[in-house]
Parts: sequence; C-alpha cells; structure tokens
Amino acid sequence: MAKTIITDADVTVNSVAVSQYVDSVEINSSVDDVDVTGMGATAREHLPGLRDDEIVVNFLQSFPELDGTLWPLLENATEFPVVIKPTSGSVSSSNPSFTASCFLLEYSPLSGSVGERSETSVTFTCNGAVTRAIT
Repeated sequence: MAKTIITDADVTVNSVAVSQYVDSVEINSSVDDVDVTGMGATAREHLPGLRDDEIVVNFLQSFPELDGTLWPLLENATEFPVVIKPTSGSVSSSNPSFTASCFLLEYSPLSGSVGERSETSVTFTCNGAVTRAIT
C-alpha cells in the first residue's frame, strides 16, 4: 500500500504559483447533518444537507510576492480559483487536482516575534464544493 509524504505540494491561488511559500496545506470538506426525525419516531433519522468546504494554507510570508497576491483578493472581495495537488507532477489518479472557487474573507499579512519567521495562516472560503480531478 502506497503512503504519501508531502514534500512538493503544488498550490496556485488566482492563477499565481505560490507553492514556494507553503508550509502546510489542508482541504476540509463537510456535509451538514440534517435531522429529519418525524413525530412518533423512536430513533433519530438523518439526511446529508449542504456541503461546506474550505482550504487552509499556512504560508511563509514574502513581500511583495505572496502579500502582493493575497492582499488584493481580500481588498477587492473578488472570487478566485485555488488549485492544489499533492505534488507538482501531472494530474493523475496518484496526484489528483483539487479545485475550488474561493473568497479570502480575512488575512493577517504580518505575524511573528523577534527572531522568528513571519507566517500567515489563510483560510480560503469555498463558494461551492471543492472538485477533484484525476485527468
């Protein structure tokens, strides 16, 4: 059974390659649990509701490169694509592409203490579901 060690994740934000600034990446997908229990039931009944996806990336800050990409997305409140692959290789069943149309609703461009690296954790709010492709 193949196992994956992440060393070469490929991240693109608004068509800008930002992988060299990525420290960690996480794609979170969830579906609401809707209680549809009716009167007289003796146990709860559930149905899947709406999907709610987000992408969380911890970046090593870089001015003007990374900040120059992220700040306008927050400032202009525009929707943009985010594409993530486990490696920089071609899309395949062993290297799927995850794509979402996102908004940046909050951003901390500067964070750190004396002598530490400047990082920023960014949550991209997906407008719809993340899609997965293998071709």
